Amino acid sequence: MRIWGLVDRCRRIPARLATEQELALCHGSEHIAMIKSTEQMKPRDLNRLGHEYNSSTSAILTGQVRNGVAIVRPPGHHAERDAACGFCFFNTAALTARYAQSITHNALRVLILDWDVHHGNGTQHIFENDGQVGKEILVFRFKSFIYFHVLYISLHRYEDGSFFPCSEDADYDKVGRGKGKGYNVNIPWNKARMGDVEYLAAFHHVVMPIAREFAPELVLVSAGFDAARGDPLGGYQVTPECYGHLTHQLLSLAAGRVLVILEGGYNLTSISNSMAMCTSMLLGDTPPPLPPLPPPHQSAAVSINNVLRAHAPYWRSLRIQIPEALRLSLPSPKSKIKRTPPGKDRNSPPLVTPQPQSQRTPVPTSPASPPTDQEDSGLDELTQGLHALDLSTSTISATSSPTSVQVGGARPKVKPSPQRTSSSSAQEASPVRAKEKGIEDGAVKAESTPVKQENQVSQSEESGTGAVCDQESPALEGACGYTKKTNFELVCGTTNIAGDTMYVVEPLAWCPHLESVCPVPAGGVDVFRPCEECGAEAENWICLCCYKVLCGRFVNEHMVVHGLVSSHPLVLSFADLSVWCYSCESYVHNKVLYEAKNAAHLAKFGEEIPPIV
Repeated sequence: MRIWGLVDRCRRIPARLATEQELALCHGSEHIAMIKSTEQMKPRDLNRLGHEYNSSTSAILTGQVRNGVAIVRPPGHHAERDAACGFCFFNTAALTARYAQSITHNALRVLILDWDVHHGNGTQHIFENDGQVGKEILVFRFKSFIYFHVLYISLHRYEDGSFFPCSEDADYDKVGRGKGKGYNVNIPWNKARMGDVEYLAAFHHVVMPIAREFAPELVLVSAGFDAARGDPLGGYQVTPECYGHLTHQLLSLAAGRVLVILEGGYNLTSISNSMAMCTSMLLGDTPPPLPPLPPPHQSAAVSINNVLRAHAPYWRSLRIQIPEALRLSLPSPKSKIKRTPPGKDRNSPPLVTPQPQSQRTPVPTSPASPPTDQEDSGLDELTQGLHALDLSTSTISATSSPTSVQVGGARPKVKPSPQRTSSSSAQEASPVRAKEKGIEDGAVKAESTPVKQENQVSQSEESGTGAVCDQESPALEGACGYTKKTNFELVCGTTNIAGDTMYVVEPLAWCPHLESVCPVPAGGVDVFRPCEECGAEAENWICLCCYKVLCGRFVNEHMVVHGLVSSHPLVLSFADLSVWCYSCESYVHNKVLYEAKNAAHLAKFGEEIPPIV
């Protein structure tokens, strides 16, 4: 961090020792006394004891600093309430969350994101039986303070339970207990060396949707860097640049109040570079560019879809990716705590010394309801979408596909003409193609998934504001599509041209990112400008935030890279004057865009367009 010049840009906050009263916020008195007694132990006794076990916050909350980095040792996320574990004596992140809640006079929502390669078993067990977020229930009291629920999200190597801490509690179906159901999110990785694309996919499809719905007031990151490239124990390939992008996304939460707490890591170079990149993002630096990324591993796609299915009953933001049959079977948000899915109230055997019975007794819940036929059907629809998964273009990859989730007021694609050939009718009857509202519309594509012939028709449907179905032409891809055809038509009704069926894509009437649109420069919009990076003149787009002109995906991908680096979501196509939102993964048509669209239309055709109403 000194080499990068980051230390001089930070404000150093003096540290102090935690009091026993503060340690008791998360740990039992016997455990505190045992750790305290080690001060007088001889080396021989310390060695024997070791074989028995597997204030920045105040400154952030008071507004003295916006965010912070805690370079602390030893790590803490394995420490249980009443036992040390995995080189962890006290649970730093859990204590920080409880301390933050104790010094505020109002209930405080805290998100703990754990990207250490190991599952944070201690953090999960401390909070998994926590109460509900909301004003209806007072969840937890310490003296006169009210504790709101803590949301815990962990991305970790699992290997079907064979990777440390070797507990089934780290699997995706452990969603919390009692009134804390839904507030424990495990994203377990299996069978592969995960890297940037898998972590970015998990962030885009699980972490950020849930986090935005939770609306935390403080974000704590259990920042272990043993998943970093070069770590000898984790074996994963996450780059410092990826950690930078993950941190940059988290800064959109809690008004930027993010505290990064160092956890594990066994390669000093990997730790140093990754931690420095996270610090750079906290200081407001621009995220570094990412190279073109391949699709995520099929095993990662399975894990992400398992998490989506397990947490759809608890988070509305995940339901937009769920088939209609399953969505209708889900409980309403008010009754979600009373719902107990089969098997979710059972705890796997504890990893460490069992806690006293009084602390292990779960909160009574109502009996689980047997699944209905409708719910089983919906779950089948969800899993069928697994082989059509794809990364979105908004924050993930420069090589993602055009598929998109229905967002806001967007409607599914409309097929105006029912006339199809017998072969295409057979394709339409396939399980995945027939369920157009399934999760294949917006989740993750596995790298080993073959591109089937029927998918080419689907790609043409997604390509733009309307396009002729042509299986030999390259498919369009959101804001960076390319096509041999220079003009597009929006065809309504039952139109059939030369035997080719036409399709309609209806844009969003509104999206939350319209506020990022800036006024058109005084010189207007030059639709004939080449790409500012490579000079290409085909399929160029203009950013509606900074008005840079860059080429699309099938040219040199410069607009995709610009969107990732600058987080500018809205871009306008010089080809058909459509506007694409990276974040919403959809076309947008709103009066806010009229000025930019009109300027481009005037430059291209010499006349203005009618006002947008």
